[in-house]
Amino acid sequence: MKAKDLAPLWLRVLLDRLRQRPAERRPAAGHLIERDLYLRQAPEPRTFELNANLVESVYALARQEGRFADELVGELLAAGLEQRQRDNALWQLWLSLTPREQQVTALICQGYTYRQVGLQLMISPETVKSHARNILRKFDMRRMDEVRQVLGEWDFSAWNKF
Repeated sequence: MKAKDLAPLWLRVLLDRLRQRPAERRPAAGHLIERDLYLRQAPEPRTFELNANLVESVYALARQEGRFADELVGELLAAGLEQRQRDNALWQLWLSLTPREQQVTALICQGYTYRQVGLQLMISPETVKSHARNILRKFDMRRMDEVRQVLGEWDFSAWNKF
């Protein structure tokens, strides 16, 4: 019997995985991608199961980029967390607006002019401009186009039915 046959099964599996090409390193559906998807809590690590489609998507992307999947998972997770933080910060800015400022913002983001917003809300265009200045100050921006761009993915279609 060879010495390598005496090695524990987990060590042989690990060594086999390390010898595989990046595109071939793939766990069975529902298993974790090793070291990158757990949070350490004293003393036991907390693990998360992954959806089989998600695992396959990660491996497809890793193959496409010629990278190891566990490297890619760390980057994707970091990018997702950063996006989540930006979304939360934007939501907090939205909540800082008064209800009327939210209405004005929603209508301007839909492409209404100050005059059209005023007609819709039954206020003067000067009042709309005043609300717009407050919105810009709270969002720390110089033009409503910037606000429109930042909120570009938000759906304001229900806001034109006041």
